[in-house]
Amino acid sequence: MDSPEINCFVPSKMVFSTSELLVEGVLMFIVAVIGIFLNIISVFYFAQLKHQRAFHRLLLTLALMDTLHLISSAFTFSIANLSYAYASHTWHYIVPYSLPIAQSSMTGSVYLTISLTVERYFSIVKPFYQMRNRWLRSSFCLAVPGILFSLLFTLPNYFMLRTVFIEDPVLKTI
Repeated sequence: MDSPEINCFVPSKMVFSTSELLVEGVLMFIVAVIGIFLNIISVFYFAQLKHQRAFHRLLLTLALMDTLHLISSAFTFSIANLSYAYASHTWHYIVPYSLPIAQSSMTGSVYLTISLTVERYFSIVKPFYQMRNRWLRSSFCLAVPGILFSLLFTLPNYFMLRTVFIEDPVLKTI
């Protein structure tokens, strides 16, 4: 079965409703920029801690995953609504890669949040159990299964889209 193709025909005037432009263009872009900025601040904060625990490393990984999601979502959804040049020339090349990355990073973010919850549960409710089981103190053992699962779960999405340009001989002669 062939993968769906992205239609590369862009009308001379892109028509958006006001609400679509405000929500998917301006508001989403502002939220993404603020989120990226705050996630970068948290990455620097958690990276410079002298006494890092699994909790801090999981939060650092979650901030990186969320930053990846915000960047790929902005490239996929928001910037195309704000820039005609991006929508008509670049978007078609970016979407087959940025959309699966956005989906993988969102799934990875969910599973990293679950890993954080498991780590917090054993740290607070069963601290002696955590001391006896080394894997519960390892952020690597807590984060990697969720990240690998999110990549494997969203792997088919990386092969779903492709960009194909079809020249129309009728439009070429006009």
